[in-house]
Parts: sequence; C-alpha cells; structure tokens
Amino acid sequence: MSFTGNVHVLEGPSTPSAVQESPTLEPLVTAEQSRTAFSTIPESVVAAATAGLLLVIAMWGQVPNRLLVGWIAALWTVLFALFLLFLGWRRASPVGKDVSKWNRWFLIGNIVHGSTWGSSALVMFTGNFDAYQMWLMWGLFMIAISAVTAGIAAIMPMIYGYVIPIVLPLIVRLALSGVFLGRMLAVAGATMLVLVLVFASRMNKIIVNSITLRFENEVQRRRAEEASISKSRFLAAASHDLRQPLHAMALFVAALQDLKRSQKGAEDAILSHLAVSVEALQGLFDGLLDVSKLDAGVVRQEVAHFALQPVLDSIANECEAEAGTKGLTARFVPTRAVLQGDAALLQRALRNLVSNAIRYTEKGGFVVGCRREKQGARVVVYDTGIGIEPAQMSNIFQEFYQVANPERDRTKGMGLGLAIVERLARLQGFPLKVASAVGRGSAFSMLVPWGEPRKVKIAEMSMHDAATQFAGDLAVIVDDERAVVEGMRQLMQQWGFKVICGASAEEAIAELANCPQDPDILICDYRLRAGETGVNAIRSLQSAVRREVPAIIISGDTAPERLREADASGFHLLHKPVRPAQLRALLDFVLAKERRKMRNPSAEAAPLNNGN
Repeated sequence: MSFTGNVHVLEGPSTPSAVQESPTLEPLVTAEQSRTAFSTIPESVVAAATAGLLLVIAMWGQVPNRLLVGWIAALWTVLFALFLLFLGWRRASPVGKDVSKWNRWFLIGNIVHGSTWGSSALVMFTGNFDAYQMWLMWGLFMIAISAVTAGIAAIMPMIYGYVIPIVLPLIVRLALSGVFLGRMLAVAGATMLVLVLVFASRMNKIIVNSITLRFENEVQRRRAEEASISKSRFLAAASHDLRQPLHAMALFVAALQDLKRSQKGAEDAILSHLAVSVEALQGLFDGLLDVSKLDAGVVRQEVAHFALQPVLDSIANECEAEAGTKGLTARFVPTRAVLQGDAALLQRALRNLVSNAIRYTEKGGFVVGCRREKQGARVVVYDTGIGIEPAQMSNIFQEFYQVANPERDRTKGMGLGLAIVERLARLQGFPLKVASAVGRGSAFSMLVPWGEPRKVKIAEMSMHDAATQFAGDLAVIVDDERAVVEGMRQLMQQWGFKVICGASAEEAIAELANCPQDPDILICDYRLRAGETGVNAIRSLQSAVRREVPAIIISGDTAPERLREADASGFHLLHKPVRPAQLRALLDFVLAKERRKMRNPSAEAAPLNNGN
C-alpha cells in the first residue's frame, strides 16, 4: 500500500508536547539583533546629519567651500537613503530568510555611510595640524566611537563596515603626511581603532548574550505554562475517564444486589456488563501507569541484537483477529532484518500503533513492515484510515487526545496509545516520523539501528512448566486493607498456597513465629500504615527468617518519585490493579527461579524487567 498527496511529517525523538524537537533559538536571536540595529536608524540619522553640519561649519573657509557643500550633500543623501531603508524594513517586518536580506542592505548602507565620513579626510585634511585639523581628527574618532554604543553593535559586521571606513583614510593620510607628528598620530589612531573594535566586540557579546538569555527564559516560561496546561488537561480527562467505568460498575452492582436469585439470566447479563466496565477501568489504569513509569524514568531498555520477524509475528497473533472482526486486511511484510535495541519495548510501541490503525480505519486495512535506510531499518505501520489534519499533528502525542472522539467513547480507546509510543521512541532514541493525508491514511514509523545477525541470541526455553503448582508453598501477605488481604488470601489458597497475612511487618512476623515453615514468597503493599513501606516490611521479614526470601511489591502509587523509590529497591514490582494472570505468571517465574537457585546456587538467574 502507498499514498501520495500533501503529507505532514514530524521527526523525532521528541518532546512530550509534540514529536518534533523544539526549534533552535538562533533564528530568533538573529531577528532580534536585526531589530535592535534597525530600530536606532532614525536617531542615528538625525545625530549624523547634525554632526556633519557642525563639521562643515567649523571647516568653512579652511578648505574650498564647494568641496564642503558637495561633501555635506553626499552625507545627507546617504542618510536619507538609510532612513528610507528603515521605513521599508518597518513595513516589511521581515522574518526568517528575509532578515538576512535586509541585514545585507543595511551593511551596504553602513559601509557607504562610513566611507562618506572617511572621505572627509581626503576633502578636509590639509596637513597643517592646526586647531581645525585637530577638530577634524577628534570629530572622526568620536563618530567612530559613538557607533559602539549604538544599535549596530548588535551585529559585528555592521561595526566593521562602519567604523573602519571612517578611521582608516585618516590614519593613512596621517602616516603619509611626512612629518613626525603625523606618523605619531597615525600610530595613536591605529591603536585607537583596535581598541574601539575590541570594545565593540565585547559589547556585541553582551547584547547577543542578553538577547539569547531573554529568549531562553521565554522558552522556559512557555514550557512551564504548557506543562501546567497539559497537566490540567490530563487530570480533567483522567477524572472523566475514571468516573465513567466506575459509575457504570456502581449501577450494575446496585442492580445485581436487587435481583432475586431466580433471575439467573439477568444476573449473567449484568455480570457481563460489569466485567466490561472492569476491563475498561483496568485498561485506563494500565495506560496511566505506562505513562507515569516512562515519565519517571523507571523503564529501562535492555539493548540487544534481535530479529524483527518474531516481533512482527507476535503482534500479528494478537491483532489479526481484531482486524478481521472489522473486516480489515492485516498484512505483516516478512523480513530478515536484524536490529539493535529493546525488542520488548519496540513490540510494545508497534502494538500500540497497530491498535491505533485498527481503531481509526473503517475500510481497507494496514501494513506493518520495514524499509532499509543507511542508519537502520525504518519500521512502518501504515493504514488507510481517516488521516490526521495538519493542525492536529502537534497534539496527537498528548495524553487523552483523540483525533475523532470528542464524545470520549471508550470503545475508541483511551487516548494514551500514541503518548506511550512517543515516550518509548524517545527512551530508545528511535527517530519517530508521522506522515498523513486526510481521508487516505497515516504512516507512523521509527528508525531502528541495524544489528548484527551473529550476535542474536536464541531465546532459551523455560526450564519449568508454565502450569507450575504452588501446593505447599507458604506466602506472606502484608497489606493494611482488609478487603485486599481477604481477596489475596482466597485467590492464592485456590492456587495451592498456604497463606499468612498481616497489616504490618510486625503482625506478619508474629504469625510466622507460630509457623514451622519458612516463607517461600513475600508480597507487600508499598504504602502501609504509620509511614511503613513495603520495602521496609520485606527487609524486616527477611531479617526475621534470616534469609533473602523472594519478594514482590504491589503499589497503587503512580507518582514518579514513588515509582523510582520502589524500583530502586531491587524487588519485583507490580501495580494495582493487578490482573490475577499477571500475578500468577510472576509468582511462577520467581519461585521457579528460586528452586533452580536452590538446586544450583552458582547458577545465574535470568533477569526480569520489573515484573512487566
């Protein structure tokens, strides 16, 4: 599949607010330098016209008057042209590349202006070194020095183009005067010129740094405002979306309580609706948790060399049935590409992109494949869906933003999928690109570096049966919520565990004192009463039994700092609400690993990424 037409493209990695990186400040600084220089033209024109007139009056009768008249006429003509340039600049209000064009014209104007002043050394210099000649030399140097404090100091080429033509002809005339005083004045003038240019350079740096700092502060202020707005929008949308399934659940539970036991069919229907609401709530919490974990920086990539085809096969197995239900064609292009990165995180991002393609495509279908590029393989998910308006491109990666779901219909997703994709791409350093044509489809792609086939590791088969029984294993559960403890007790007893429960580590240790068996697994809530944490509770329990018992922390806290603290503990971490299948899979893994360790203490345990 392919499409042509107007395409809006954004490159990554990116910021949370948009896929593209923030633009450089250089064009803004350049434009402000130009504005600073141009804005002083009117005052400079008036000052130069007045200074020129005073110089002519002072020199009247010392040199032929016709030369003075011609010189002042030339100076005023140049100044008038500069003023016209200023008026044109103000009307044009140039931006971008136009700024450079106007700067070039202003530089030419400054060179002509400075040369006109410098020509006075040819017109008015007589070599007598009397008071009038000293007045001429003093005037020219003062005109040159005054430029340093004027607006043109914002652009160094303007200074060079103005100051050097003013002073250099006079220095040359003094050096060629043939008298000792003239040569000494030439040396003094050259020294003065160097000092003026050095001072002008320092002034230029001060001006440029001041402008740059102002724009940097403005960018930081704008980012802070955007973050505040984004947070408010996030909380508002999350509040709405959390209330919907909870409200539905409350209604269904109330209806279920009022039913008579004989109404079995109606009871089953309500339970079915209740399960849908629970699943919606679970999906929303999972999405919020993913965003929080990525923002907190507790998701770490495990870079390795891997074949792309198994990743695509896994996504195909998960998504082809859903696409078939909508009558969409799903095509996964076979590939022999070997890439370098975290295969699990890439699969997670691609799964979100495929789900997004299915959700916003009504006819046609989608294609998943990769294109060969020099830096790596560009893995692409292309669909024939509704497309994205250019004006919406900067918003599609924001949390809870959906292109075609103003009514917040939960069957159309939560609006978190692309936000997670953007964060996953940024975490792995995969440039993210979006191309879309309204009404014809969209293409999302990530550029993944090439890997080396010889470094691809064949996944080892699990050494234990997936249906491991837990009969006889002792689990210690620490949680201060009675309903949670009771639910966990019943669930784990059904799985074959013996269970000891406590609202704190102290209570659990007291129960263990009456039990002849050491615990096989510790499961602790992260937040307990009296400021106790699951991390502290686990360490207290391990100290009591004098063994590093495998442990799992279950947390309902999604604050980034809490996530980082729990992650730093080194214990396996799950997040509420925990799916029973997810908990069982982790228990199966942890206990099987512990058994292998007991059989072979030197064996290196396989890593697990935070229980995810």
